[in-house]
Amino acid sequence: MSEKHEFIETMLISLQKYIYPVTLMCLWLSVSRSGFYDWRSRPTSRADTRRGELRVLIAAVFDGSEQTYGHRRVHAHLRRAGVRVGPEVVRHLMRELDLVPCPSTPPPPPCSSSSSPPATRPGP
Repeated sequence: MSEKHEFIETMLISLQKYIYPVTLMCLWLSVSRSGFYDWRSRPTSRADTRRGELRVLIAAVFDGSEQTYGHRRVHAHLRRAGVRVGPEVVRHLMRELDLVPCPSTPPPPPCSSSSSPPATRPGP
């Protein structure tokens, strides 16, 4: 449900001014207007705060590895640094942040049959 509320919040142009009326957006998304305003006035949850901190740490480790670490190596690095986090959380947050590792070495050249003769088995 909070995804719908967050969508409405993205329609904010300036302080208290939305692109479309809040009532109309709530109707389109099938949420109550009072529920939206209640959601907006709530403090940030501890889980959201923690995930925000983890996003910063994950991005720093990923950039520090020259964008070559995948979720397993990022997780291992964080664990060695004393950060308690599970591998699936790291994987999920890396996907949210669109952090895709690039290979650290170039791929080998493709094999072609013209460059080397085919192998033959010695006969009897």
